[in-house]
Amino acid sequence: MPHRLVLLGAPGVGKGTQAELLCANLGACHLSTGDIFRAAKALDPSERTPALTAALEHMRRGELVPDETVLALVTERVSCLRCEGGFLLDGFPRTVAQAEALETLLAREKLKLDAVLSYELPLEQIVSRLSGRHTCPGCKSVFHIEARPPKVAGICDHCGGKLYQREDDRPESIRVRMEAYERSTAPLADFYRRRHLLLSISAEGSPEDIFKRTMDALKCSLLVMTVIGPDRPGLVESVAALVAEHRGNWLESRMSRLGGQFAGILRVEVPVEREQALVAELRRLESRGLTVVVQPDRPEPSTGSGSESVLEIVGQDRPGIVREITHALASFGVNVEELETECASAAMSGETLFKACARLSIPASCNAAEIRQKLERIAADLIVEITLAELPEPPRS
Repeated sequence: MPHRLVLLGAPGVGKGTQAELLCANLGACHLSTGDIFRAAKALDPSERTPALTAALEHMRRGELVPDETVLALVTERVSCLRCEGGFLLDGFPRTVAQAEALETLLAREKLKLDAVLSYELPLEQIVSRLSGRHTCPGCKSVFHIEARPPKVAGICDHCGGKLYQREDDRPESIRVRMEAYERSTAPLADFYRRRHLLLSISAEGSPEDIFKRTMDALKCSLLVMTVIGPDRPGLVESVAALVAEHRGNWLESRMSRLGGQFAGILRVEVPVEREQALVAELRRLESRGLTVVVQPDRPEPSTGSGSESVLEIVGQDRPGIVREITHALASFGVNVEELETECASAAMSGETLFKACARLSIPASCNAAEIRQKLERIAADLIVEITLAELPEPPRS
């Protein structure tokens, strides 16, 4: 079965080593933008594509390579994305805009991303790894005072040159770079987390340890479950204990107490070999009055198109409000992704007010003005106030 993966990770976490191990074991094609740029420098100018030439010119001027140029480089190598063993993308995407472009490219090729592997390591360990590097000014060989020390301290094994520490490898410089990396990567990680693709992997230990964690994560099953039962202390803990007992990871949940009942929906990942045992244990909770329904989570890849909006409703309570509003939204193909409602007493009159807040996914083909007009007509008929506001897009840096 092919694995189509994106690799994320700060400098010093060993992402390159993991890419080599994954390719060797999965038979996947490794597409690294860093390798592409390095190889391009050795090519005769006549052999470079327009995208390669443009990328090298930006790099020569010390500029970031624009998103459209990076995408063109990847598109030129689309055969790698079609590899029967899958692919590993390393160094791309780096921004939300690139991630959206990748979604479009994969959709055009009728492919989908399986997972985004995010290798994580505490800052001080990254500093320790990178600040131990020393470079030979002559042959450019790199040594590490702990992991790969030279035979003679301070002297290159290959040419006898005197090793030095690059300015970028000094602890204070590394910390500044890591802060910039975290700021730039956070929107991208959030982008993939919302698509249920992000897998966080500890980069501590040996390359073999990290590789085992990676393979274990790739073998995990994603489950969505609903729970409902009479509210009482310890109810959530009973579910959490079973998930942890089966080496599962509690990813996200929405839970609430309603009318004396406790109800919720949650999403977990669990090793494949423990999935059936976990499901069986969860169903045994019915003997304690808790009903659990479990379904596999197989999210479809997002097209990246459309927008998200928040709909708020306030007005005197009456039957049919939710029905009228959701019927109107459905007629436009709008998906209600989250919905919270409540009835509360008005501060002055004491009348019962109906309040609702919904997060909507609106297709790109929809006319927002038409949706707003239809909702406003319904609001007038129902005597409620309706506010529709588009959510801001995530930062693209």
